[in-house]
Amino acid sequence: MAKEIWHEDIGEIEVKVPSSIDGLVRLSLEEDRQVIPGPVKNGIATFNLCSFLDSLRTSRTDVLEVKLSVIDVSCVLFSIRTQWRVVNIGVNNWEEGDLRIVRLNWTDLGKASNRVLRLWPQDIPAATMSHFTVKDGASQLKIVAPLKSLPAGSYLLQFDVDNPWSNEEATRPEAGLMNCHEIVLGEIWDVSTFEWRLQGERVWRVIPSAIWHEDLGIMELLVPSGFSGNLRLKHTGQVQPSILANDNMLVFDLTQFYEAVLSSDSPSVIQIQCGTVRYDLFTIHSRWDVQDLVYHIYPDGDKWEFHIIWQEQCNATGRYLRVWPGDFQSFEDWVIPDGDDTKVIVRVPREKYPAGRYIIQFAQGESDKPNLEGRNELYADIPISTGQPGYRTRRSSKRGHKNPVLPEYKCPRHNLILPIGTNRCDICGYKVERHKTWSTSHLLVRR
Repeated sequence: MAKEIWHEDIGEIEVKVPSSIDGLVRLSLEEDRQVIPGPVKNGIATFNLCSFLDSLRTSRTDVLEVKLSVIDVSCVLFSIRTQWRVVNIGVNNWEEGDLRIVRLNWTDLGKASNRVLRLWPQDIPAATMSHFTVKDGASQLKIVAPLKSLPAGSYLLQFDVDNPWSNEEATRPEAGLMNCHEIVLGEIWDVSTFEWRLQGERVWRVIPSAIWHEDLGIMELLVPSGFSGNLRLKHTGQVQPSILANDNMLVFDLTQFYEAVLSSDSPSVIQIQCGTVRYDLFTIHSRWDVQDLVYHIYPDGDKWEFHIIWQEQCNATGRYLRVWPGDFQSFEDWVIPDGDDTKVIVRVPREKYPAGRYIIQFAQGESDKPNLEGRNELYADIPISTGQPGYRTRRSSKRGHKNPVLPEYKCPRHNLILPIGTNRCDICGYKVERHKTWSTSHLLVRR
């Protein structure tokens, strides 16, 4: 591997070349963005690397290769680093009485002076940013601080250069920026291994998961031996202690969160708080939202078949599927059985549903007319019968209907009419597949 040089250390260098070489040799910086010649004298070529300084200052690359070229042959001679980076961070920490001891070690790529190390607490209300000075040339640091200053939890570790002439206060950087690394201090539990269920359920649920607000009740949480904590509603800070606890289970009354959940316009996150550390457990949904709506309409004798597929974050109860004509004067609705089904088939008389645009609406109980904003709604177009003769499919001897309908499909994402023949959206690649047989268990019963 070629040697790496820090950009502030560059100056004049000498390169020994074969004595048979006469004339000039060249140094080029990163794909010939800048080339400097070097005269050869007594088998020694001399170059002043300071000629590269302007190119190095404007470069957005951490490391730039420098190549030596002799006649038509070139090779990487060394690299110049322009940015200081910290890598290979090791963290070891423990508690001694009311103190936390933290040992850090790392590798510096490049050089920097007046270095500082900051620990930014992440979602730990009791803690504030801690600031430590790093001696020049050091690649390790021992921190001794009170537990109340460095409680257990997740931190953003930031290496930075302190400007002694600036009066501006440091601001929290974003995770993933240069010289910023996420670390954990203290004992952290892997809550993804916990399981929970509502009292009376036989199956344990995984974490993270979701629950419908009407299902709130007594919750049983399986935890490792020695774990203790309280439930917390994230957006309000409301805390609920366990009503029963033993070595491996905590029991909570989720109904205590009911009013706060209903008053929220967005899903509510339930956390478990152990000391100063908080973990997301599951989400409570109080509003039914469906996504990725897709429909297909097929002729079936004197009826239309609506095949509708969707996704939802949480299986709500009391669900209905409604079909509105364009004038919004009336609708028909069908009960969607409670459960986790997210695909249905609806059959309607063709004479009652002439060609035109309709709106498919997902609703709960009594609801308003569609507001055409797209939430839980989808436009559906019933095609016009063309009266064309029957046709033969490519690899089948079966004929189509005597008077087949050539449906006009649209991309549900871009609302574009799909080309006849390919039935594929040119933008996203969405394609209408050939009619497949569906289980009759997805047929809906009109209310």
